[in-house]
Parts: sequence; structure tokens; C-alpha cells
Amino acid sequence: MNKTDSIDILLSVTGMTPQVVTETLYAIYKETPERFPKEIYIITTKKGAEGVRNNLLGEKGKLNEFCREYGISPIVFNEDRHLKIIHDIDGELIDDARTKEEQAVIADFIFNEIKELTELNQNNTPKYRIHASIAGGRKTMTYLTGSSMNILANPEDRLSHVLVSEAFESNKEFYYPTKSENLIPGKQEGIYLDTSKAKVELSEIPLMRLRTLLDNKNSSLLTGYTHAVNEINKRLMINPKYLELTVDPGTFTLTISEKKSVILNNNQISVVLEPREFAVFMFIIEKIKNGEGFTIPSSKYKYESFIDAVKSFFELFSKIPVKDEMFQKRITETRDSELYELIKAINSKISEYAEECNITDPVIPPYSENTNWLYTLADNANIVLKRSGKKDFIILNGDPYDSGRNHNLIHPVKIESFELNKDFLTSQKDFWQNTIKNINKKIQKELPSTDLAVFYTITCPNKVYRLGIPPENIHIRNHLD
Repeated sequence: MNKTDSIDILLSVTGMTPQVVTETLYAIYKETPERFPKEIYIITTKKGAEGVRNNLLGEKGKLNEFCREYGISPIVFNEDRHLKIIHDIDGELIDDARTKEEQAVIADFIFNEIKELTELNQNNTPKYRIHASIAGGRKTMTYLTGSSMNILANPEDRLSHVLVSEAFESNKEFYYPTKSENLIPGKQEGIYLDTSKAKVELSEIPLMRLRTLLDNKNSSLLTGYTHAVNEINKRLMINPKYLELTVDPGTFTLTISEKKSVILNNNQISVVLEPREFAVFMFIIEKIKNGEGFTIPSSKYKYESFIDAVKSFFELFSKIPVKDEMFQKRITETRDSELYELIKAINSKISEYAEECNITDPVIPPYSENTNWLYTLADNANIVLKRSGKKDFIILNGDPYDSGRNHNLIHPVKIESFELNKDFLTSQKDFWQNTIKNINKKIQKELPSTDLAVFYTITCPNKVYRLGIPPENIHIRNHLD
């Protein structure tokens, strides 16, 4: 369902003046006919329902009269489905809020009715586009309707009040401006008013649209108005300085917690990443903690040389325990993955450079599950550069499992004659972007709300990747501990 496929409906809260329904319909018809409702939902009290039945419904009711006069197809209104009469959990109908308990009942009833109308379909699109009117009903009811819409409204939902010419305002005989002359008694005795002269217009009320603070899973679990307000207030109180993240290279796990509990209720949330995902996350985290920026390579991004590109790749994957058996198994079993394709691309570029340097000896070992692929790939690049008269440039952070390997820091050498081609850069860009997208999805899935997730997902303001929590609140465990 596209967003234009959502069904337009009017949601009206009424008390003893059912006229607000037809007044609002008229104003929508005149001002935004493309949003004219196909259905009407009315929230009202026991006495208000009587007014709706006696004045709006039926063949001679004002609702059908309005549609006939303006040539509008009949609007769907089934009393059992569309007339929402406020009642408590025992089904007892309520007319007014005379006690705190009745006040709470009205608040929850209105909120839950709006929650149902704003729920999304399975394809994550709203079933309805709501035009909510707070022109009728008691002040408490109109306030609660507006407040509930602020919490639950979807992007295309609207909230309005209806403005009526002073002479016709609150006149029980006036329902809408007629096409032709129609006289009704005015407020003063002996004075008659012509309804065709009345002016009726909408006054749209901006919505705060706080729904973005609640993901769909949480909004469906809200039990009522007070619960929703409390949840929204919690999220508005989130302060990133109280948020913490612990990164564990030994288990590829991110642990999310709070110094001062607001959302998680003193609980911790763990997110387990795939080795490839963890390596990317770890790489970005270290850049953030060191105060460095990081930009994903792209076809428009110019590396100084082949060295810089490959060195960046190896810096990334040197952040994880590469001899972990599970990691090795996953790598060797995913030869069609983006990671394997990237490894092949780098080996291909090494081979091309070897040919440019007239190095014909077979220095590129085959990719094998029996080979530590990270170090093999590093050796491939280093051998080629060495034989062309350059120095080693791939610097790993040291192999805790192999003390015999030499990891002396050797400064990279710039190779002016070699530039990465567009395909290689694009493959790296896709690798990074797809991996970051997968990381963010996993984090969002585990966290209780989207407003908390925004602090822990990787974002890219001004093309520099970052997290929303302070660097000092990010902790990295030593995987040898």
C-alpha cells in the first residue's frame, strides 16, 4: 500500500453539538477535497451519542442531507463500528468526568481508539489518513484528543478546529452552509439567518508528532494515555552523557547500558555481531575515540595511492582476533559474501600491480581455508611491493598468537604511478555501507525504542561517521582478559 492508498477518515470528538461533524465535512470539501473522508469515526458520550443518532443518522439525517446537496457519495458510517461511546472496562457508559477515576477512563478510551486507528499495516504503512477534529466535545475530551494525536499521529494525519461565522456559531439549527437560501432562527427572537451566507473554515493545529520517539513495537504495547505520556517523557529525558557502550572483541558483542537508568530500567542489552560487522564497528569506534574522522571510500574519493586503500582494509581487520576458530570457519564458508569478494578484489589489484612492475614469479598464494587469510593477504601485498623495490607497508596490530612474526612499523611509501580504479573503490564503498546498514538494523532490533537507538547506530553527518554517545563513554575490553 502506497501512502496515497491510505483511507481518508474523519475522526470527530463530539458532545451535545453533533453539528461539528457536518461543519468539518463541509470545510474539508471546500478546502482539501482530495482529502475528503470516506469514513467517519465519532468519539462521544452516552448523551452525545443520542444527539448523533437523532440529528446526523438515518435517511433524513443531516449527514445524508449534506452528501445529497453537494453530490457526494455516501460516507461510510456504521453505528456499531464507527460510533465510539466512552465506557469503562466493565462496559458502563460514561457521560462526564465527575471523578478522577472517570477522568482516567476517558483519557485511556480516547487514546486507545486513536492508537487503533493509527496502527500500521504489515507493510509498515498507515491504513488510515486521519483528519481529527476537536471542534466538539467537552474541553477535557478535546484536550485528550489533541494530546493523543500529538503522541500517535502518522506523517499525513491532521488535527483541526472548525471556525464558524459568529452569528451561526453554537446555533443548534445550523449544520453547514447550504447551496441555496435556507432560513433558520437566529439567537435573537424574530431574527432569521440564511445558512447559505454562513462562513465555515478549518483552522489546522500543528502536531508535534512524537510517534517517532516510540517504535511501532512499543506503541502497540502502550496500555493507555498516562502510560504513553510517561514513556514519551522518559525518552525526552534521555541524556547521551548517561549512555554507555562496551565493545568486546573476544565475543563480537556490544553491550548497551545506562549510568542513570531512564529507558533500560537498570538492564543491559547485548548485540552480537558477525565478525565482519564487528570489525567495521570496531574500526569506526577507535577512530571516534581517537578524535579522528572516517569517510567511506567511493568512486569520487581519491586515495593517495594503492597503499592507503589496502592499509585501511588491513587496519580494519586487524582489530579482531583473526585466529578465532569460529571466525575462520565463518570466513571460509562465505565465499560468495561481500567480504570474500573484497578480498578477491584486493588480490586482483595486487596481481595487476605485480604485472606493472614486471614481477612474473608466482607470489600470490591461493585463498585456502587452511591459511590465515588476513596475514596471507598482507604478505601478498608486501611481497609485491618488496620485489618492486619498495618497503613493507601493511602494519597489523601484532598477532597475539604468533610471537615469531615481525611487526615492526614501516612507514608507507607513496606510489604515484598506481591509482585504484572505479570498480575497486565502488566495491569497497558497497562493502562498508552494506555492513554498516546491517549493524544498525541489529542494534535497532534489540533496543526498546528508536530514540535510544539513534545514539548507538552509526550515522554520517557531513560525510563523517560517528555515534551519538560521548567517546569517553565507549569502553573496549581486551579480548585477552
